[in-house]
Amino acid sequence: MLRSILSSLLLSLLLTSLTPNCARAQGDSESRMNAQPVYFTKNVGQWDSRVLFKANCRGMIVWLTTEGTFYQFVRVGTSGTNDELSRQKRKFRNSPDAERDTVEQISVRTTIVGSNRSANVTELNELSCKSNFFIGNDPEKWRTNVPSYSSVVFYEVYPQIDLKYYSTSDGRLEYDFVVKPGADYRQIKIQYDGADLLTMGHTGNL
Repeated sequence: MLRSILSSLLLSLLLTSLTPNCARAQGDSESRMNAQPVYFTKNVGQWDSRVLFKANCRGMIVWLTTEGTFYQFVRVGTSGTNDELSRQKRKFRNSPDAERDTVEQISVRTTIVGSNRSANVTELNELSCKSNFFIGNDPEKWRTNVPSYSSVVFYEVYPQIDLKYYSTSDGRLEYDFVVKPGADYRQIKIQYDGADLLTMGHTGNL
């Protein structure tokens, strides 16, 4: 199931067209891209029906779905292969033929264990940027002026506990469990699939 939904999402991603308001020109530096705030694009029929929102942030793509949150990473390496994918990628990047890049996709899924599967999901603070998706040859399936938002909230994932996804000021994705007075925080459990090891940083980051 994990491979199935990610394959579908990746295909949609490769066929996506964004307006310049939501994504900077290709020539901008990586540092400027990293400084951009995370925004959440709503699924209005351009992706698999299980997808609720998609966000681009600092070297990864995040999919908020009905089956959990998928973190999709791409790692570029070097090898001696000269397959069609490598040739096309070098052509796209205008890179020398001597470069032999390989692309590896890494995916991690998180699920909130024992959470309310029918939790109300609400987007907050609509942004001025819009996205356009011209997927396939059927204009009936194209989507234009798709809205994006600065944050997404899953209400009552546990009794009196909400889950909020949002962007930090330096363009990082964060999420908070908002525990209301009297709620039992010990209900909160997160399961990770696709990760070989989890460690805690000196500041408490996982």
